[in-house]
Amino acid sequence: MSLLTIVQDVCNRVGVPPPSSVISSADNTVKQMQALADQEVKDHARAHAWQVLQREVTWIATATEEQNVIPMDFDRFIPYTMYNRTRNRIVSGPLTPKEWQDLKGRAAVIVYDAFRQRGDKLLFMPVPTAGQEYAFEYVTKYAISDASGNTPKLKFSADGDVPLVDEELTTLGVLWRWYRAKGLDYAEAFNSYETIKRELMSRDGGQRGADLGQYRGFRGPRIPIFPDSDWLV
Repeated sequence: MSLLTIVQDVCNRVGVPPPSSVISSADNTVKQMQALADQEVKDHARAHAWQVLQREVTWIATATEEQNVIPMDFDRFIPYTMYNRTRNRIVSGPLTPKEWQDLKGRAAVIVYDAFRQRGDKLLFMPVPTAGQEYAFEYVTKYAISDASGNTPKLKFSADGDVPLVDEELTTLGVLWRWYRAKGLDYAEAFNSYETIKRELMSRDGGQRGADLGQYRGFRGPRIPIFPDSDWLV
């Protein structure tokens, strides 16, 4: 579904004549639905690290504290994914400002890599060795694409633009937001939206379950194994 078909679907559900175009429309209702679609996409992108919004950055370090490698579409880090691939070890962080200043004030030599984000740059301690490869994963804030799938976007700008996260979720999100904006009862529409969102989040990326009987090796007792995060079922 595209922006146009999403708005047309919502219009049909609320009994409003569907438009033939959204971007070029002068109708206030259609323009409002476009704005609600933009808001919906931003909000559900913030709510969960959808696998379709996950990206990877790799780079070769320079011998400087600041590494200017954060991309324009960066929204947030995926925890525990910053690695020094050359030395095959994790980079601790992101450090808080207090932790960073505490380390900067110490006389001791910092052995293991650590990082923080400040001023849209990555700061590393100790200073990386030039030529070493680093990588991290992040969530993009561009949750929309053009019809070809080649141009990510922050907001809808063409009728054929598509949300990268589930289209029906976007439609339901626009629907309950429109009811609320009009002062109508939106409880049922909102509950349906929340139910589907949670179902999608629980399945997104093939979440691992908690195996309470998994073995560690061929001998010894059974040790419960729990996933690191995303305990949503």
